[in-house]
Amino acid sequence: MANAQLSQKLGQALAQQFEKFANVVVGATPDASETAFVDILRWRIGQLTNSPGGRTDALVSKRRMWTEIMFLDAAIQIAGDRGVLAEGQAKEIEILAFDWIINGEKHVDSRFPDLIPLRDRVMTKAAELLGVLSATSLDNITARFLKEVGSRLQADSASFIRQELLNLCNGLRFIRLRAGTSEELRASIAFLEAAHPLKHVASDKKSRVQQSICDMLSCILQPIVDGADAGSFGAGCDQGLIRRWFTVISVLRLDILKWTTKQAKQASAGLPLLTLLTCMETDKQMLANVDGMVDLLQRQLKDKKNAGVAALCICRCVCAYVLRFAGRWDGATVSKWVARATSLVLQNFSKGGLPGPEMQELVRMLCVNITKRLPEHGSALITDLLQYDGVNMNWEACMSGVSAILTLLAEVPARLAGANDPVHLPATAGELERLGGTAWLPENYDLDRLLPLIEQGYNCLDALSMGPALSALSVSLSKVIQQAHNLHGHSRFSTTNRSFGDVPGRERVGALPVFVAALQCLPFVVPSHWADGRLWEDLPAYAIHGDPAMRKVAVLVLHRCLTGLPSKRDQLVSSMASFCVRLPDDLPEAVEEVLGLLLALMRSWMQAAAGERGATAGLTSLKAVEAAALALLCANSTQVRGLALQLARLTKDLHGLSTAAAESEGPAVVRECYWDIGRWSDIWRLWRPLPPGPLTLERCMRISQSNEARLLGCLGGAVDIFRWARIMCEIFKEAWARVQDVAQLAQIEIAIKLQALTVLDSAGRPPLPQEGRYAPTAVYCLALAAGPASVPDPPRETVFSKRDYVRLMVTSVRAGLDFHQSIAAMALGNVHPTCQSLVVQECMLLTEDYLVDRQMQRSISVSVPGMGRAHKLRRDDVRLTHAHIYRVLCANLPPMILQTNQMLRGKLVQFVAETARHINTLPELSPELQQLRHCLCTVARQCAMQLADALPQDFTADTRRTLFDMFSNYCEEGTPGQFRSELRRGVLLAKSKIKDPDLARQMEVDIQGASDNLEFSAYLGMATMLRGALFNADIRNPHGRILTWIDRMLAKPQTLQPGAQGRHCWGPDTHWVGCAALRNLLTSNPELAAVYVNRSYSKELAVLAEVYGTMSGVLPLQRHILVSLVLHKVADADPGIRSAARSLLGIMRQHASVGEGKPAHEVEAPEESPDALVVVGALTVSQKAYQMSLSAQLAEQYTSIGEALAIEVLKRQLTNDTDSEALLCLCPWLARITLSTQWQGEWAEAFLNLLFETTTKRSSRHGYQIQQLWSTIAENRRNVVPVLEFLLNKSLQENHQKGECSVSELTTFRTGKQAALFLARIAPRQTIEHLTYELEKQIEEEHPSLDARTPSTPQTPKARLGPGGILEYQSTISSQKSEAMDQYLWRKSGRSEASSTSFAGESGVGRHTSLDEKKAGSENSRVYLTRAEVALILLSEVAIEQDEEFRPHLHVLLHAATLNSDSSSLLVRREAARLLVFLLYSLALKHLGPGADRRSGEYATLSSLIEALQAKDGEPLWQRERPTLVNPFIPSAAMVASFVNKVVRCFHFDTDLRERWWGEALKWACAAHSRHLASRSHQIFCALRPTLSSLSCNAMLAALQKCMINADLQKLDTAVEVLCTLKELLSNIEPAKFLLYPQLLLAAVSLLNSSVVKIGELTMAVLLEALQNLDLSDSFIRGSLLALSACSRPQEPVQAREPVQAGTRGQLARWELGENLFHDLGDADEACQLVCLQQLIIKGLFQPNTEIVALKVLGALAAQVAAEEESAAPLASAGECVSSTHLCDSSICSPVGDTLSAVLGDTLLGLVLTIAATLPSLHVHIAAGTHTADISCFVESLALACEAVGWPEVACAYMAVAQALQDPTSRDMSWAPALVRIVALRAFPAHGRWVLQRFVETVERGSEEYQAAGLLILRALFEVEELDLGSSFGEADQARFAGVLSPFICTSLGCWALHVMKAAVNKGARAAPAQQQDQDGLGVVLGWPHSIDELGTSNKLCSQSLERFVTACAGMDRNAMQVLPFIK
Repeated sequence: MANAQLSQKLGQALAQQFEKFANVVVGATPDASETAFVDILRWRIGQLTNSPGGRTDALVSKRRMWTEIMFLDAAIQIAGDRGVLAEGQAKEIEILAFDWIINGEKHVDSRFPDLIPLRDRVMTKAAELLGVLSATSLDNITARFLKEVGSRLQADSASFIRQELLNLCNGLRFIRLRAGTSEELRASIAFLEAAHPLKHVASDKKSRVQQSICDMLSCILQPIVDGADAGSFGAGCDQGLIRRWFTVISVLRLDILKWTTKQAKQASAGLPLLTLLTCMETDKQMLANVDGMVDLLQRQLKDKKNAGVAALCICRCVCAYVLRFAGRWDGATVSKWVARATSLVLQNFSKGGLPGPEMQELVRMLCVNITKRLPEHGSALITDLLQYDGVNMNWEACMSGVSAILTLLAEVPARLAGANDPVHLPATAGELERLGGTAWLPENYDLDRLLPLIEQGYNCLDALSMGPALSALSVSLSKVIQQAHNLHGHSRFSTTNRSFGDVPGRERVGALPVFVAALQCLPFVVPSHWADGRLWEDLPAYAIHGDPAMRKVAVLVLHRCLTGLPSKRDQLVSSMASFCVRLPDDLPEAVEEVLGLLLALMRSWMQAAAGERGATAGLTSLKAVEAAALALLCANSTQVRGLALQLARLTKDLHGLSTAAAESEGPAVVRECYWDIGRWSDIWRLWRPLPPGPLTLERCMRISQSNEARLLGCLGGAVDIFRWARIMCEIFKEAWARVQDVAQLAQIEIAIKLQALTVLDSAGRPPLPQEGRYAPTAVYCLALAAGPASVPDPPRETVFSKRDYVRLMVTSVRAGLDFHQSIAAMALGNVHPTCQSLVVQECMLLTEDYLVDRQMQRSISVSVPGMGRAHKLRRDDVRLTHAHIYRVLCANLPPMILQTNQMLRGKLVQFVAETARHINTLPELSPELQQLRHCLCTVARQCAMQLADALPQDFTADTRRTLFDMFSNYCEEGTPGQFRSELRRGVLLAKSKIKDPDLARQMEVDIQGASDNLEFSAYLGMATMLRGALFNADIRNPHGRILTWIDRMLAKPQTLQPGAQGRHCWGPDTHWVGCAALRNLLTSNPELAAVYVNRSYSKELAVLAEVYGTMSGVLPLQRHILVSLVLHKVADADPGIRSAARSLLGIMRQHASVGEGKPAHEVEAPEESPDALVVVGALTVSQKAYQMSLSAQLAEQYTSIGEALAIEVLKRQLTNDTDSEALLCLCPWLARITLSTQWQGEWAEAFLNLLFETTTKRSSRHGYQIQQLWSTIAENRRNVVPVLEFLLNKSLQENHQKGECSVSELTTFRTGKQAALFLARIAPRQTIEHLTYELEKQIEEEHPSLDARTPSTPQTPKARLGPGGILEYQSTISSQKSEAMDQYLWRKSGRSEASSTSFAGESGVGRHTSLDEKKAGSENSRVYLTRAEVALILLSEVAIEQDEEFRPHLHVLLHAATLNSDSSSLLVRREAARLLVFLLYSLALKHLGPGADRRSGEYATLSSLIEALQAKDGEPLWQRERPTLVNPFIPSAAMVASFVNKVVRCFHFDTDLRERWWGEALKWACAAHSRHLASRSHQIFCALRPTLSSLSCNAMLAALQKCMINADLQKLDTAVEVLCTLKELLSNIEPAKFLLYPQLLLAAVSLLNSSVVKIGELTMAVLLEALQNLDLSDSFIRGSLLALSACSRPQEPVQAREPVQAGTRGQLARWELGENLFHDLGDADEACQLVCLQQLIIKGLFQPNTEIVALKVLGALAAQVAAEEESAAPLASAGECVSSTHLCDSSICSPVGDTLSAVLGDTLLGLVLTIAATLPSLHVHIAAGTHTADISCFVESLALACEAVGWPEVACAYMAVAQALQDPTSRDMSWAPALVRIVALRAFPAHGRWVLQRFVETVERGSEEYQAAGLLILRALFEVEELDLGSSFGEADQARFAGVLSPFICTSLGCWALHVMKAAVNKGARAAPAQQQDQDGLGVVLGWPHSIDELGTSNKLCSQSLERFVTACAGMDRNAMQVLPFIK
């Protein structure tokens, strides 16, 4: 034994060492085979040379052989699968293999026989290695074989050399002949020739050598025959070699045939080889020889010695024939031949002629091979083997048939994979003999692979084409199993040790293996007799069969059926469960075994269900399994109970059934029922402490002896029995409540078992069983008690009814043994509620026993749980028994059942009255009396709880008062000391009647113990009697008896321990009793509840703190009120108050879990909450932590009361100033509340008002708590906006109520600011975003804060002029000119220098209004803030702590704060300044870092600005004033600009702040509803030096368009401000980008029509910027301008312009731009006279403010003309359309001319007008020496233009003027006449009228110096000799001309006027007569419409013209951006 163990350890050690080399071998690639071989060879050498020292020779040899085995294994793998070895390596291992094959026996010492198996393994491995090497070294092996045979052939037969020869032949059996190539075929032929058996003849006993060679050849040739087609061996090779191969085969076959037939002894070796050779011939030769071969073999069957070999050879022939020809020929033909060839073999086998297990295996292989190729024939063969003739059965044939079926089933996966390999038959007779060792059975894995197939409904036999034979096989298999069942079925309950000695041997022994094998066919082939479901009835029984193999297979088959047959799973487990539950109780081992198997099946089901979808759907039969589990829980065996509990849990997990009370409700049931046994069960169940440790079902199901028998009144050792029975009763109640049909099935099984236990007594009554069956009887009775009186669908089984069951229990009470009586009494008390009336009815028999006044004629032995010894009961004893039944029954009454069940109500009320009357008649004290009193208390309590409120007439107040007084005598609450004194007297009296001292002491103990428990019951009874209407007049008196008693109970909570120390007494303490009493009182008298709640908050009445424990049961008190009480007092300084609060908490939780239906006093007293352990003594921190933790738990549990609780707590805080920590308790509740956005009028408004008020009143004391409330609300981000909305509204409301009474009273918004700050600490982003949003809405306020605060003064339609001649607003502009209006219009008579203001914004006398003057002295007036200003105030508070959150809104906040810096409200100004300070500090100063250099410029700028803002202390930063038309540049604007730039410089690191701010300023400037806010926004916008953008450009133009509609003074004020802003924008634009904004030029052209001086001035400035930056010679720019101007013009052909009749020599060029802008505006005839842009500019020359800018504009126009290469460019194609997606919509573009005239008008006429209009101005300024640079620039531009239009002489003249201007001191005016002469010669007569109009207009409207210049020019003009006036100066013109000059005659200019008139008359006389003149003469053409106009019409024209293209500008949405909303 030691050597064997050592050998095993040695092999394991070597295997571990070789593992790393094996891993290398497995991972080696063919290229690395040589290296791998070297590694293992090195390892082998090391192992063989390093033999361990101190070992025996046997161990050394064993180590060597283990080494060789591992080495040869690796070598086989390398040489075979992994690649080809090198030639030397192959030779080396070949030598090693031959060495072991030949000399293996020499290497092992014969002294160690245990080494022989290892030696054989090494030799076998060496032979396998040679077989692998034969693939490449067959020639070498052949040579070695011949060499070794030749050297040993002549040796003596007895020598070891002969044995070596035989070993050599045996070792070459794995040689494989190959014919893949011609070389391989040649080597195979050579080997076959060399191995001819008859060529090797030994000298002695030659047959042995020849037989060995034959066996060797048989083994070598067998794989060829078993291949696909042996007849095609060598296909593809040389044909000569193929013919030679088959020749050698034929020769060898003939030689062996002769040799075999000649010598009969050679048959065993020769026949197998001869058969193989026959099957290897060609098809033709095989067909010719196979029949003869079969005949020869059939003859050999008669020889018993050779019958086995002959049968093997016949099977070989048949298999080869089928393999070769089945696929080629007709199946019937092949089947016919096969039937003839196998008939004799099968007949002999069936009749027993071929006995032995090897024949069984051979026939199995034959059937399998035939079936694979011929399914029909093969299935018929198998069916024949399974036939039963009704007389006997050949079990050996059946075994072959069944094995064949199993083999075929195991082949199905391979067949489905495409394989169809035959079963290899034994090659030799020796191998055939070795088949008989054991019967073949498939591996479990092979059949288990079929389970997924059959699970999908697949017939496995279809894979073998045997599907039609399934029914026949099922029938045959059914007969086999039935016959085997008859022989072995009775053994199902046998043990494993049972013998079969009493049964006839062979037949029975042969049937059992067949039976086992046949069962394995399930579920793949189901026998026919089991197809109808009987399988599930028989199969479970086989699992406990006496034979181990049968049990093993049965269990295996059950698992397979469960896996493979999903539809049968429920039926299977249901049958198993039914079989298990109905096993006899006296076979616990069998029950345990079946239960274990059922559990295993259920677990398998769970695994299958985990991977299958819907695997458990609709499995209703599993209810039987759970019913069995419930029934088996009642078993007597603890092991069976444990397994049944596991089964119940598994069923729940698998099926989801909810009856598993044993699982889900198990611990709760155990706790409830642990002490629900004995006399005092109704008290102990609630108050007796449970034993330590976890109470589980497993713990309670164990049966142990107990010393509690006397206390419980049960028999000794039966405590655990009763406890388990009570637990099972409760579990069955749960089952009946959840799944009735499960409980019903379980009850049927239990009823059957109980019926089997009951026997009739001598009186014919069926009492409970006697001794030995107590435990199952008790459990069965209690389990049956849980069932209802009736079920909807009663079962068919004949079980007794519920009435029979109750009568059985009553009979046992009256006539049974003590144990039976205890069982029956407990069962009757715990019956189902539907049976309680039945119990009361049947118990009337007991009532008769003690109420009928007669002597009892029979002995009644009654014992209830806890009723002591058995004896002849007296009448009082029967009463006591009945009372205990009612006591237990009342403890289990459903709520309110007495209200509906009249019979039950009447009997119980009658019992209370009768028992109370009877107790008062008993004079002596006894334990039985105390028990009776206790029963009375219990029943009365239940009656009072259910009837006092609902049916007071049945349980009246007088009755309750009587019982209250009666119960008070049973405890210390009656007369003081009376109870104890009477108890002592009663004990002494009872002891005096007993002689025995021991009995006397026992009597004293019994009375004292009963009295102690009675006192508990009496206290509870007194508390319950308070239920219902008040029954005592003094109950409302705080000092009355009732309330005094309740206060006494609550005052000093203590445990009631009335008895002596050491006694076991358990019950409620005074606190619990007082709480119960108060709860009952308040429940029925709710009007007292509110009083108690208010008193509970009072600190003076500490005793009423205990009332908290009772409040949850009071209906009027809503849950949120109770929760508020708990949260306020759970952390009180008084420990008693804290405990009471926790008690209330426990009761609330119980009510939430069990529902409102259960009476409050029946709820189990709550255990001390584990959370209470958090509060340690008076540690305040610990108490507060517990308070917060508790609040969080309650908030999660009672989510629906959060809103009401918040209101309640805040109200209590305001009214009572309660504990501030209670405010913190609101945090978990508020965290779950989401405020509605529509909070007005909802709960949220009331809550926020309370919280706001609390913050106002309590923030100084409870600041932290209040902050936490606001913070908690803010944690829910959806609450931030509603809260901020509320704060804004609330602050506004306060402001409107209080206002600002004085400068010092600035605390109005303290609470709102505080709340906003709290919110921002939690949700800064949301808070700042919303407040910023509200602040931005200031843009929508129509009236600024100043206007809203001051009463408006009605304004008259016309206002008087102010001191500076400033026109106030007029609702209607009069057509009469006034002095004030002239200052705004283009002056018609002279110039007014005093009325003008500087364009640069110089300060002077103007109409700017200081708005603060209007508020002078109004600081103390009542001020109302706006919503946006309140938002600003809150933001300033938030900015104290927040910094980076403001950065995204910095531009908005800076803008709003700057706008409000001049507010009339001191508070707003102060908060705006604070906001600016905080923003500068948080976002700028902090940015410099803590180590910033205080001397740096950045730091100095920041600090100075902050200090300046702080120093203002609410004072305005600048004067509040408004820009006007005359003075748009007010002083405060410069201050605003300076301030804005300082702020921006402070944020120099914020690179995009300037851009974001000017975007915000632009929005306010255009969209603000307040004029003041818009004005300030314009100023801020300009101060930020913005760049022009499409948005800003379009916005400005839209604003201008709106201002010019029906323009009044307010609108013109705004228009001037907008123009100033636009001019600022243009000053910052890059010239290259100007072409992106063609609308600017169009706007300037449109606004030139305005008659307002300031608008004209600013418009010309804009036009000048446009002309200087646009190259109008660019056709693209011109096209863009014309396309944009034509956007709104109707798409219709433009009519050709009529020639202007002004002496022109041809038609004027069309001014398309003017037509597009001004068509259909005003009078069409007058509109046609606008022919060029210069017409709209000339009027600017008549105002000193606009003269120079007009000259600049005209010069710019001249420069544009000069830029043209030619004066008249060819017109563009009429079809060309200039389109720009940036400028206008392409859909409105129209064909335009591509000339400068289309944009500027007639170029030549414009130039003429420019020359004529500017000559007087040039004369004046050159003479005065003013504006020299501007004049010089203008003259040069004009000269270039003249050059461009082809007037070189005019250009030269102007260049001469320009040169003269180079000398600033020169005043030479000699250039004028010459210039006039040159111009006249060029302009007349074609443009004479236009020239004369301009000169006359200057004389008529200019100032005196300009009039003088005009007269000089006119004189020079008329003095030109060559002048041709043409039709320009007709008679009418001359008359008009004279009328103009006449007024000057009497003036200082009279001389000049006369000279002009004289020259004109002379020139007119010489002029040609006019062809046709205007009737009105020259006066008609002196002006044209829209050039000089009063306020009104011209501005309307501007608006209409602007509107035409502004709406078409890209990105301009008039609906989205309503600019200047303050303009109506």
